[in-house]
Amino acid sequence: MRPERFPVYRKLANAHSVFRIESETAFSEVQRIGGRFAVFHIKAHTYPERLRIMDMLEAADGSVLPMDQAEFDVWLAKAQRPV
Repeated sequence: MRPERFPVYRKLANAHSVFRIESETAFSEVQRIGGRFAVFHIKAHTYPERLRIMDMLEAADGSVLPMDQAEFDVWLAKAQRPV
């Protein structure tokens, strides 16, 4: 794996989640659930969790796509909006 400059932004190809990868062991996910948005902060403590982050960084299988910070920030603002 090549060294990354963090944060790195990714989104699921099915447009249900976006990710801000903060390090090789941490990321934030904004998930769309129906018409609502939820934020999750993940710390990778186990090897499978770290593999998930490596897979997101590589984005090799087409299920995760690169995105920019502006798009992530739009999703994050929707999640932080009062209900």
